[in-house]
Amino acid sequence: MEEVPGLHCLVMDPVRGRMRLEQRGLGGRTVREWPLAALAALAAVELVESQDDEGGEVFRLHLVLRDPPPVLVSPVWRHGREAMESVARQVAAAAGVGLVNVRPGA
Repeated sequence: MEEVPGLHCLVMDPVRGRMRLEQRGLGGRTVREWPLAALAALAAVELVESQDDEGGEVFRLHLVLRDPPPVLVSPVWRHGREAMESVARQVAAAAGVGLVNVRPGA
């Protein structure tokens, strides 16, 4: 099993052919699993941006499915656009899909 660097809640497991999303919050723990083949339903990885209470930029990822609604990867907003873009690129590359709201780069 391979955690997506910088995003410990998303795990790709090519040996089992699975992708797992584990979320924790006030409502408890939720785990969703999909076969990697189900990534065909994934249309894009979107970097969503907002502002924190001090006006700083914060980011989180959505997995955009061909049939709405998008899957929120983490309810937590994170600082650091470059780090989140890197994670978005890794997930998109693993899934073979495009990116939304990610600047071109390495």
